[in-house]
Amino acid sequence: MEIAVVVFKMRGCPACASYVPRFQKIADTYPRNFLIYVVDADQRSREAEQYRIQAVPTTLILKRGVDRPVRRVEGDISNLEIKGLLDTALRLS
Repeated sequence: MEIAVVVFKMRGCPACASYVPRFQKIADTYPRNFLIYVVDADQRSREAEQYRIQAVPTTLILKRGVDRPVRRVEGDISNLEIKGLLDTALRLS
C-alpha cells in the first residue's frame, strides 16, 4: 500500500484518551485502501523522533517515496476533521 495514516499518542495523555478511540471508530467505517497505525510516541520512539513529534496526539498521512508527511495535524481534532483526513488518505490511495 502506498498510503499510511499514523496516529502518535502517549499513555496518560487525556487528549489521546479521547482522540484515539474516536479516530479508530471512524477509521473502521472506511475501506482499507490505506494502512492505519497507532504508535506510542514515548521518548525512545524512533518514529516519533523521525517525524519530530512535539505534541500528542499527532496524526500524519504518509505516502511511500515521499520524505515528508503529506498532511500533519496536531491535537485532539473533531470528528469532521478526522473524516477529512481519512478522505484525503482515501483519495491518495
